[in-house]
Amino acid sequence: RIGAAIARNCRVVVVEQGPPGTMCARVGCMPSKLLLAAAEIAHTARHADGFGIECSFRVDGSAVMARLRRERDRFVELSAAEAQSIPAGDVVHGCARFISPHLLAVDDHSIEARAVVIATGSAPSVPPELRALGDRVVVSDDVFEWTTLPESLAVFGSGPLGIKLGQAFQRLGVRVRIFGRGGAVGQLTDPAVRAAALAALRSEVALEADSHVLEVHRDGEGVAVHFEDLGGRLRVETFARALVAAGRHPSLGGLGLENAGLSLDREGFPSVDRGTMQCGRAAVFIAGDASDGTPVLHEAVDEGRIAGDNAHATRTSCQGLGAPGCRSPLPKAPLSRLPGIGPMQGARHRPHARDAHLPPRRRRRPTHGAPRREHKGGAQLARFSH
Repeated sequence: RIGAAIARNCRVVVVEQGPPGTMCARVGCMPSKLLLAAAEIAHTARHADGFGIECSFRVDGSAVMARLRRERDRFVELSAAEAQSIPAGDVVHGCARFISPHLLAVDDHSIEARAVVIATGSAPSVPPELRALGDRVVVSDDVFEWTTLPESLAVFGSGPLGIKLGQAFQRLGVRVRIFGRGGAVGQLTDPAVRAAALAALRSEVALEADSHVLEVHRDGEGVAVHFEDLGGRLRVETFARALVAAGRHPSLGGLGLENAGLSLDREGFPSVDRGTMQCGRAAVFIAGDASDGTPVLHEAVDEGRIAGDNAHATRTSCQGLGAPGCRSPLPKAPLSRLPGIGPMQGARHRPHARDAHLPPRRRRRPTHGAPRREHKGGAQLARFSH
């Protein structure tokens, strides 16, 4: 989090490759809630006769999406306000890549830093077998740029994202069929609750929680899906688009983490201490969706604050962060002065992993310069004593 370092009067250089604003505001929970709100109004109007109210309505897909994008842009502007406090000369646009643990290259710039915080977010995952659909396949990030609604939609994934988007589009008049795997219904695990939710959802939208998809291919301007329905019958259904809701993965490609002195797993992900957000023993910290943790805004804010505070503590002075192009040697503060900071493998490969899944940490009286871990709202916050 940028504010964590600014609050300590430290020089901060921000490397930004994409548009400003948080993932939550631009392509996450905020625009999806706008879509859900429109869908709820249509659903209420459709069933108003049950309350003795007669009404007729028409869903204007262009108007629905125009309002969504307009309000989404307002949310993005608000979420980007903190970044606007950074002097223009300290914002570098481009893609950063580690050359060494304290040196990064950004196009024709070089940045030498005492500590680095990675907050690159995440990207939607698309299974290889669906990539051949080309521009007929879309992900959730694409949905919020639509100018109108499609006639039909095949949704692959029956997790929280696939179900909420699929149900919303169905309520807005789009013909939807959701294809899941393994019987998943959101993240429900209780058999009775799951069965009740499945019955309620199927009363509105075609949902194959444990689908048997045999083939998916382009068919003219649409997508043809060959599958077995609930009765075991072979069916072929054509849709205008295929929406993939198969989760997200940290956006770490191209960062050159192998040059940062980090221990990486087979997928190129670093070992992360969930209490301090430090990668191994290096002066590299990671926060938000890039950390492969819980993908919700308040958790990302807490992680950013922890990473920013701990990154600051690795430096001997606030002059340690070089400006773009700076190559002057910087004194190093040995991480051994930070007792309590050490590696602990994060909850890799666990969807929506939470700190609660990790062994509890016993609170200890902090020593000088040691991070204090405090529990607040389910997240661990680090504070440094001075």
